[in-house]
Amino acid sequence: MSFREAIELGSRTNFGFGGGGGFSSTFGGFGSQPTPTNQGGFFDKFTGRDLTTGVLGGLNAGIAGAAARNTADAAFAAAEGQLNFLNAARREALDAQLAQNQFNTAFTFGPGADLNFFREDLADQKTRFRNIRDAQIANEIAISPAGKQAAQEANRRAIQRDLAGRIGQTAAMFGSAAPVNISNLVV
Repeated sequence: MSFREAIELGSRTNFGFGGGGGFSSTFGGFGSQPTPTNQGGFFDKFTGRDLTTGVLGGLNAGIAGAAARNTADAAFAAAEGQLNFLNAARREALDAQLAQNQFNTAFTFGPGADLNFFREDLADQKTRFRNIRDAQIANEIAISPAGKQAAQEANRRAIQRDLAGRIGQTAAMFGSAAPVNISNLVV
C-alpha cells in the first residue's frame, strides 16, 4: 500500500477523529467539533485537518497491518513448530518400529532359533529317556518272579479258553460224551 492510499484510507474512515467520530468534543485537540482554543484539531495549525487525519489513519493502518503480519508470522511459526514436533515423533516411532522388527528378525533366526532347537532337542531327549525307562520297568517286571508267575497264569487262562472253545465245538457237532472239567487239564 502506498503512502497516498494510506492517507486516503485514513481520511475515509476517520478512525474516530472528526466527521461524527466516537470521541467527545472535550477530548483535547482530537475532538470532532472545534472549540475556541482548538479550531479543528491540534495539527490543523500546521498542516490542515484532512492531512492530519490521513496521516494518523495511515499510521494506524500501517500499525494494524504490522500487527496482523506479526500475528500471522507467530501463527505460522507455531504451526511450523507443531509440524516439526509431529514429524520428529513420527520419525522416532518409525525408528522404534524398525528396531523392533530387526530385533524380532534377528532373534527369530539367530539366538531364538538356537533356543528353539535346544528346547526341542531337550524335549526329544526326555521323551526318549521316558520311553527307555518305561521299557526297562516293563522288562524288570517281566523278569521278576511275580512277573513270571503272572505271565504263566495269563498263558494258562489263554490255553483254557482255547480248549474250552474246541471242546464246545466238538460237543456241538457230535454231542457230549461226558462233562469235561477244564480246570484240571494239565497244561
